[in-house]
Amino acid sequence: MELQIQSPALNTPLSFDAGVFAAAAAAAAVSMDKEETRNRLSGYLRSSPVGRLSKALYSGATCATSFILTSLGSLYKGKVSFPKPIPSFSAPIPTTEKKTLVLDLDETLIHSMMKESGKPHFQVNVPFDKQSCIYYVYQRPNVFEFLHMVSQWYTLVIFTASVAEYADPIIDWLEDQVMAKYGLHSEIFAKRLYREDCTYRNGVFMKDLAIVDSDLSNVLLVDNSPFSYAINQNNAVPIKTWMNDDLYDECLSDLIPFLDALSGVEDVRSILSLRSPSPQSTCKSAI
Repeated sequence: MELQIQSPALNTPLSFDAGVFAAAAAAAAVSMDKEETRNRLSGYLRSSPVGRLSKALYSGATCATSFILTSLGSLYKGKVSFPKPIPSFSAPIPTTEKKTLVLDLDETLIHSMMKESGKPHFQVNVPFDKQSCIYYVYQRPNVFEFLHMVSQWYTLVIFTASVAEYADPIIDWLEDQVMAKYGLHSEIFAKRLYREDCTYRNGVFMKDLAIVDSDLSNVLLVDNSPFSYAINQNNAVPIKTWMNDDLYDECLSDLIPFLDALSGVEDVRSILSLRSPSPQSTCKSAI
């Protein structure tokens, strides 16, 4: 039996068989701590034997999502043994090497335009043909909190289809804001990749994650454009395009518990490949 649930954070249906759905649903209900999510899933959890078992096992567990996704990743790879028992929630989680989280810039973390639309959070002057073009930058809701949280679990890389002259001042600004707000003493971005690092094919810029890490089991990409992750679809975490059109957007916040959990999975592709392929959408030219 296959069920689909529309994920607001991923903005695309996720397909699971009934058992996988039950476990993931229970994890989402207790981890995201959102009343709407709990209500949406409660009917299934009450009516399904597997759902009732999942809820009984994981209800109230702060690390439930991590345990479930790690277990699903192992089972998906064909391991015969059952997942290890849930560890004590008071015991520290063993330290492992960080995976790499690759983040798109425009329409994922920020939106910029050449004409002001409300008070901008930042602006950047980009030299062009012996002139200077001003871009007004707007931060996506909760972007600083998002970057601070995920920087604790992942090595962060910015991969943009924009040019460095435009992107670098914005990346510097994002980094400075996070460091100042949370009292950090070291930079949060380990690497930056730009348009020249993309693979240009059929008129679009694609991001080949192999240049970030040859071991694709440890790298994932959050990006709003399906064209960007066309080469590595099983490493993609799609996110809804943001164009300064929703001041109450919660997509970055909604991704935090999922990315927390995914940081402990042996191979990120074992979970991300369960997502139904998203339809191709019109790709807006990058700056």
